[in-house]
Amino acid sequence: MHPELSNEEIAALIACSQCGKGAELPFIRKKFADEYKPFAKEALEKLARRPERLISRVGGRKDFFSITKAGLRWLKEFFEQGYTIS
Repeated sequence: MHPELSNEEIAALIACSQCGKGAELPFIRKKFADEYKPFAKEALEKLARRPERLISRVGGRKDFFSITKAGLRWLKEFFEQGYTIS
């Protein structure tokens, strides 16, 4: 159905989805649950490098990320299948 993602990557997708058209890393990190904050940068960078393009860098800026339509679709399918986050 869609690629397997780590908990940190799922947290990154959710955080980016809450940031609208994109945001800088410090703002996105604030959206993470406390236990995932130390992994925010690494998770965002991994997602930005994935071939599915779930997250993209905005304007080529190093620490500015945005969720893509593919990322929003992935999250929608994730929650429609009954998965939850805690």
